[in-house]
Amino acid sequence: MDEPKVQEEKPLRLFIAIPIPMGVKREIEKAQNELRDLLQQSRVSWTRPEQFHLTLRFLGKVEAGRLSALIDAVRGVCNEFAALNLVAKGVGCFPNLRRPRVIWIGVEDAAPQKVQLQQRIQAATQPFTTEKPEERFHGHLTVGRERDRGQGEQIAC
Repeated sequence: MDEPKVQEEKPLRLFIAIPIPMGVKREIEKAQNELRDLLQQSRVSWTRPEQFHLTLRFLGKVEAGRLSALIDAVRGVCNEFAALNLVAKGVGCFPNLRRPRVIWIGVEDAAPQKVQLQQRIQAATQPFTTEKPEERFHGHLTVGRERDRGQGEQIAC
């Protein structure tokens, strides 16, 4: 008699992020529309407003069975912090203005809590990921990404 096959759960592709309030999303969408008008000829895939978020840590593939422990680790860190007072400020491109691949709106806070929170989350989640830690955190909301380009084509930021 054949043994029953145990179905393995596929790893989950995860990241830790702060959601953005609806009113802020609407304001960011207005700025995104202005950028869209300025970059009409560019090959940009614009982020849908419902997807705006502040990523604190990209984890990549995490085993589904470890999800509960991961949530506990992140909650433990978050419980140590007061509410953040964040402000969307400035527009930029990664990696630079010459070869922009990502168009972003910066996120700043009055106190250094955002960076401290990100560092603590990064440390707490390291056992759950094979992704390298970020050396320098740059809080931002991605509002657009360059679509695949042919040779010589690029967006002008």
